[in-house]
Amino acid sequence: GTAPPPGSSRRSSGMLGGMWAAPASGKEDSRKSVSNAVAPEAAPPDAKAAEVAVAAAAISDEEVERIREQLASLDEKIQTQAKNLTAVRSVLIEVHVNLPLHAVRASRIALRSTELSREERKLALSSLEAK
Repeated sequence: GTAPPPGSSRRSSGMLGGMWAAPASGKEDSRKSVSNAVAPEAAPPDAKAAEVAVAAAAISDEEVERIREQLASLDEKIQTQAKNLTAVRSVLIEVHVNLPLHAVRASRIALRSTELSREERKLALSSLEAK
């Protein structure tokens, strides 16, 4: 708790006297005491406070709805990207698996290219492209 200012008693009856009086529980809650010490003219009228609370709730609901829509949109985009990534990954795996085979065939064709006729080269190239 907070100590009373010098020269004042714990049970003084001045303007802020309630702030220094010990509560019934024996524990002092300075936040509660300070809020009780606020002048009544500083608080907004009840109608104005209710209007502000309703407006704040409406803005809050609108913001929450906007954020939910953004999250739903992002979720759809992520799902689309995940599907695309799966397709790209499967193609990459296929290329990775078949690459050594293509390299070997290309090397054999390159080594034998002088022996092959024009027709045989075309047939070999079309065979590679088909696989």
